[in-house]
Amino acid sequence: AFQRTLLDGHTRPTLSSRFLAFLVPMPELFRAGVMASTVGYGLTSALISLRTMFLPSYVAQTSPVSVPLAALYTGVFMALVSNIRYQLLQGLVEP
Repeated sequence: AFQRTLLDGHTRPTLSSRFLAFLVPMPELFRAGVMASTVGYGLTSALISLRTMFLPSYVAQTSPVSVPLAALYTGVFMALVSNIRYQLLQGLVEP
């Protein structure tokens, strides 16, 4: 989205192609964030539940996290913030 020219080195991207370059990777990044967060938070929650079941005296030092909300938040974060960072870096690295 921030490159000066396209791959041929001469053609300048249009405003719509710059906008689309920002939008196209968003669904993939959202999906990756949701899946990674679901696995991470879900596994942590399951392990804490197992530990509490086997050791009734165990008290978790953290408050429980809503896995679906955490996954949604992480997916949105990846789609917006990570995408912006990726586009900026790609614009700086590529000619």
